[in-house]
Parts: sequence; C-alpha cells; structure tokens
Amino acid sequence: SGMLQAPLTGIFLIVEITGGYEVILPLIIVSAITTSVCHYIEPAAYYVKELVDRGHLLRPGTDARVLSDLNVSELIEKDCIAVTQNMLLRDFINIVKKSRRNYFPVEDEETGHFMGIIHLDDIRQYLFNPVMYDTVFLGQIMNTRVEVVDPDDDLDDVIRKMDANHLYSMPVVVNNRFMGLISKGNLLDQYRKELMVQTSQSV
Repeated sequence: SGMLQAPLTGIFLIVEITGGYEVILPLIIVSAITTSVCHYIEPAAYYVKELVDRGHLLRPGTDARVLSDLNVSELIEKDCIAVTQNMLLRDFINIVKKSRRNYFPVEDEETGHFMGIIHLDDIRQYLFNPVMYDTVFLGQIMNTRVEVVDPDDDLDDVIRKMDANHLYSMPVVVNNRFMGLISKGNLLDQYRKELMVQTSQSV
C-alpha cells in the first residue's frame, strides 16, 4: 500500500490471498497509516517516481503542474481601450479618464495591427504639460519595443519574461492583432485557485 500509494489495492489483495474478511479492520488501519507516511516522505508512488524525477510526470501542487493546467488564453484580460498612433494627446487624455488601466495598446488606424503600447508612467511629462496636448501624437510617444505573448506560450516562459523585464503586464498578440493583456496579478490569482483545487484533490 505504501510503495504503490494505493491502500485499496493492498487491502483487496490480502483479502483475496487470505480468503477471509476477519483482518479487514486491521488492514484498513495499517494501509491508511503506511500510505500516509510514504506519501509524506515521497509524494510520488514507487513506479512513477522515475518519471517524476525526469520531469515526464508532474506532481499535483507543484509549480510546474499548476502552471501546466493553466493557459494564456484563459488569463487574457480584454477590458483594454485601444488607441491609434494618429490620436492627439488631448483626445488620449479624455480616454484615460474613463479607463481603469495604465496600459493602452496602440493600433494602426488602417490595418488594426498592433504597433506598440503606452504606459501612463512613461508619459507623465506629457500628461502634465497642456502645451503638448494639441501637438503630440501617440505614435511619437508610444513604446514600440514591447515583449509580447502568444496564446500558445507556456506560462512558465511568460513569468520568466515578466521577471526578466520587470513587467507587471504583457500584451497578447496574434497575427499582429492585440487580443488583450496578461497580468502577473491575475496569473497569481488563478495560480492560487488552481493550487487549492489540486491540493484538495490530492488529500
């Protein structure tokens, strides 16, 4: 029972061998104890431990397993207001007042292609200078060197990108089209929920 981490298998096997049910209660107690102790010492069963060590089988509750059960598509936040590169700063400020986001994707007015992104922290010098409101276009102040995410990317890689570039959010882009944002806050929230599910299932 302990090595296989399958208490019922051990119980039924011994019952079949002995041909009686007189030992069923002690069997249940012993099997439960040995399985619990073995699982505490080594979460993986004996026959799958090698697969776990090689990374071919992911244990429930581990970072790799939790992230493997999540994907970029289900984490996309679509409540972003897209702006165009030909928009004046004055018009953009009116949009900022209506949005709860600090990130604004910039799209080409004709093709709709993703061109870059504007983060409010990067353009504060323009926001508080009314003289520039009617002379500056968003295409002049947007950030074009943007790390983007594909829906097929592994979340493990996405997190590495965020950490390496000190980013809180990243745009999800498919065929040059902006699909939404993926944020570290939402990712961690979904991670926590999935971890709770896997933990409850493994108990």
